[in-house]
Amino acid sequence: MSGEKDRRVPTSSRHIRILRNPATAWFFLLVGLVLTFAGWHLSTTYLKETARQRFLRRVEEIKHTIAAHMTVYEQVLWGCVGLFNASELVTPEEWHAYLTALQLGTHWPGIEKIGYCVPVMNEERGRETSRAQPLPQSRREARAPEYSAVIYLESDRPEDTDLIGYDLWKSDVLRVAMERARDRGEAATSGRFTFPDPVAQRPTFLMFLPLYLRNHPIDTLEARREGLEGWVFGAFQIDELMKGILRPDLEGVAFQIYDGERATPETLMYDSQKADGGEGAGDFRFEERATLHLQGHPWTLVFVSRPGLVTQAERREPILIAIVGGIVDLVIFYVLVTLLLLHRRAYELAREMTREIGKARDELAQGIVEREGLIEALTRSNEELSRFAYVASHDLQEPLRTIVSFTELLERRYGPRLDEKGKDYLRTAAGAAERMGALISSLLTYARLDRETTPPVLIDCREEVERILEYFRPDITQRGGRITCEPLPTLTVDPVRFLQIFQNLIGNALKYAKPDLPPEIRIGSQERENEVIFFVEDNGIGIEAAYLSKIFEPFERLHPPGDPPGTGLGLAICKRIVERMGGRIWAESEVGKGSTFFFSIPKVPPTSEDSPSPPR
Repeated sequence: MSGEKDRRVPTSSRHIRILRNPATAWFFLLVGLVLTFAGWHLSTTYLKETARQRFLRRVEEIKHTIAAHMTVYEQVLWGCVGLFNASELVTPEEWHAYLTALQLGTHWPGIEKIGYCVPVMNEERGRETSRAQPLPQSRREARAPEYSAVIYLESDRPEDTDLIGYDLWKSDVLRVAMERARDRGEAATSGRFTFPDPVAQRPTFLMFLPLYLRNHPIDTLEARREGLEGWVFGAFQIDELMKGILRPDLEGVAFQIYDGERATPETLMYDSQKADGGEGAGDFRFEERATLHLQGHPWTLVFVSRPGLVTQAERREPILIAIVGGIVDLVIFYVLVTLLLLHRRAYELAREMTREIGKARDELAQGIVEREGLIEALTRSNEELSRFAYVASHDLQEPLRTIVSFTELLERRYGPRLDEKGKDYLRTAAGAAERMGALISSLLTYARLDRETTPPVLIDCREEVERILEYFRPDITQRGGRITCEPLPTLTVDPVRFLQIFQNLIGNALKYAKPDLPPEIRIGSQERENEVIFFVEDNGIGIEAAYLSKIFEPFERLHPPGDPPGTGLGLAICKRIVERMGGRIWAESEVGKGSTFFFSIPKVPPTSEDSPSPPR
């Protein structure tokens, strides 16, 4: 039998017992902290993935930019080849004028010098070392040259004039690129190369383009070797080249360029961190390696992450989630602990009241003489219960005021530093505290209905209702609506509670009015033999029939909290007042057309013995 009784315990009662358990507050705190940690972890993981994708995009952009600009620079050198092909003989003056017009230092940063060199055979070595006369352009020998001579050179550095007549062929690094350009008939980039003193400076690399005899066939390897007339070459200073072609906003990525397919200190050509003085890996460490083939020569690029991949706002987001989540967790824990303490105080007070009532009942059984003692005990118990209501009100409202104060303090001091998401968190916390304050106020009103009453008096119902309408009339006028009140009878009722019924019903009619239609509200009554039925009719959104029996229960709301605002106690308060007056309340409605709320009041008010007792 006891098992059957346990199974018949209402679900709401079990939920109340769970909330009163001290372990529940700690459970909610633990769950909240776990969820906060999960939110922080997910936010950090998302931020890391965002930074990684941003890093990879910038890596691809740098690779594409380098390859694209080297192709453009190649076209500049092909223009020099075109100069030779368009003229029988290119004089030094023409060469200088053409390259001056290019404005290398202004429009083509990184090209240190552009020159033209020719192959020289053994028998010509003695007469081709002169720097004053350009070497002949026609070279039809099929044999490979033993050395090459630079005969034209354009550079902004005076010391580069010492390179006229310089043999580029003797360098193994340059000879590989020169042979590749000659044999394939296309541009060829060399490996890292340093010119000798006094021209020597930071390492450079050269790009060679072949120049063949006019109208000479170049469809075979032997034909290309036989028809070679010389090479147009460009010498690139890689630090200036990278500075000129890379966008300054590509922060967050550092990279090194190595000559060839091996990344060793000996093959290092460029280091962006040394170039701009930056260091450090930033919030996350990413690394990427790629091989870039430029005019047939491989470069190895090693990319690493640096500060700047994520913004300050993105970096603060996980921290903000952790802080706000922790505050919310602590507030919930504080509220639950406060409710638990209030329950314990109420339980002790109820036990004390029970003992007092039992004692009074025993004394009443002993005789009429002891009746006054019982009345005194009951009066004292009611006073203590009233004091408890005020204490509960203070204890619940005090932490709410603290939450609101700290929320406003956070907004004033740190609001300008927060992004829109952080400000939205603060607004959400303030709104929740405001709704909880309204809920506490409504709960106290609901509880006081049994203890704070005004003696019934004869009133003109129409005159009293008009007083309430004056309160709502500005809102109705602003919304273009209309409210009408038909003649109402005179009744003997509690005037305060009577007006409270109309205030709640009219307020609900305005609250649930259609947003695109001016509100129309009609108030009237119907007299019957022993009672008067009042009604409030509106043209609002209406209520589904399935919910008409539920809307008068406490906390029953048909809309999400805050939309429209409310606590879910307005109609419950109306029902409580009407029942204490000896009447009843109900509603009729049709979705989309409006609702009509009815309540009845007896013409003769019930005596205190006839009044319904408040639920215990």
